[in-house]
Amino acid sequence: MLFKKQDKTQSESSEGAEVKKSAHKGNSHYLSAKESREIAKSNARAMREYEKKKRVKHVDESVYTCKMQDENNIVEFDDLHTYFFTDAGVAKAVDGVTFSIPKGATVGVVGESGCGKSVTSLSLMQLVQAPQGQIVGGSIRFNMGDKAYDIAKMPINEMRKIRGKQIAMIFQEPMTSLNPVFRIGYQLDEMVLLHTGCTKEEAKAHSIEMLKLVGIAAPERVYSCYPHELSGGMRQRVMIAIALSCDPRLIIADEPTTALDVTIQAQILDLLREIKQKIDGSIMLITHDLGVIAEMADYVVVMYAGRVIETGTTEEIFHNPLHPYTIGLQKSKPVVKRKVDRLYNIPGQVPNPIDMPNFCYFKDRCDKCIDKCNGEYPHFVQVSPTHRVSCYLYEEKGAEGGSNE
Repeated sequence: MLFKKQDKTQSESSEGAEVKKSAHKGNSHYLSAKESREIAKSNARAMREYEKKKRVKHVDESVYTCKMQDENNIVEFDDLHTYFFTDAGVAKAVDGVTFSIPKGATVGVVGESGCGKSVTSLSLMQLVQAPQGQIVGGSIRFNMGDKAYDIAKMPINEMRKIRGKQIAMIFQEPMTSLNPVFRIGYQLDEMVLLHTGCTKEEAKAHSIEMLKLVGIAAPERVYSCYPHELSGGMRQRVMIAIALSCDPRLIIADEPTTALDVTIQAQILDLLREIKQKIDGSIMLITHDLGVIAEMADYVVVMYAGRVIETGTTEEIFHNPLHPYTIGLQKSKPVVKRKVDRLYNIPGQVPNPIDMPNFCYFKDRCDKCIDKCNGEYPHFVQVSPTHRVSCYLYEEKGAEGGSNE
C-alpha cells in the first residue's frame, strides 16, 4: 500500500514541538528552561489548531466523506498518527499504523503495554484525551454501508451521531467505565434514547431485553441496581449490553476479560462470539493475552512502539511467526507441561516515544540483527496474500508491499 505524505500541519507541529535536547553535564535528557518554554509554546499553538478543526460547526459532509479501498472492509486505518503534546516534547503513541478490519471478522490487536493498541481504538472513537492527545495525520475510513466517512476529519458534533450507534466500545475496566451514581437502567436507557428517539417505556423494555441477551438471569433486578452492587463479571456483561443496545456495525473490545477470573473470562468470550453471530458485525479485540487471541481472532495485528510490525491470519501468526518481536511474545507465554527454570523475557526496553530512532525500533532488543538494520525503518514485506512483516530478514522471501513511513 502506498502511504500518503504527511500534511503541512502535522510536519510543522512535530518539528516545532520536538525541540532538540542539549547535553548538560553528560545528561542527554536534560531540558533547559528555554527549551521547555519553546516546547510549551509550540504545543499550545498545535493543540489550538487541532481543537479548532474538530469543533467547527456546519461542516459540509463532502469534507469527511471518502471511499473505501476495499468495500469488504468495515474499517481501514491508513498511516494513522496520534500524538500527545507533553511538556517534554511530542510523544508518538501511534506512528503510522495501517491495517484493515474486514466485515464479519474478529481482528485481534496484540503487543506490550504502551505499544499503542488502546490509543488506536480511542482514535477510531475520537476519544483520545484532548487537548494533549490529537490525531495529527492519516485516515480512518469507516464503512457506513451506502457511504464511507474519514473519522480523522470528522468534527466532534458529527462523530457523536455514529459513536455508540455505528461503533461501540467495551472498555477495559467496567467499574470505572460505569457511572457509580446512576443506576444500571439509567445508563442503558441513555444510549437508546440518544440514538433511537423512542419513548422512555420503549427504552426500558429494550434495555431489559439487552440484559437478557447478555445472559443476566434477573434483568429487572439488575436494571434497578447501582454498579457497585454487581460482581465484576456482571458489570462486564452490562458494558456489553450497553455497547450492543443500538446494533453497531463494529464493536471495539479493549481488554474485555481484564481483572476477571478464568471461569468468567471464558463466559465473556463465549458471549462475544455468540453476539457477533447474532448481529453479523465485526470485532476489534485488543489484548495482550495471546490465548484470548488464539481463541477469538480471525486476523492478528502485532504492534510495537506505536507501529504495526506484523499482520496475518491467526494460523499464520501462531504457526509461522516471522518478526523477532512476535516470536519473543510467544516465547514469553508459559506453556502447560513444559518445565523451564526461568520464563523467557524480551531483553532491553522500548525506545522513548518522544525521541524515536530513524532505524527499526526493535533493533536494540533484537538478537537477529543484520547490517541493513542500521538503515532506515524497514518497509513491509508481503510474505503471503494475508501475511506481511516489517523486517529486513524477509526482503528476499517476498515482494515489498509498501512503506511504513
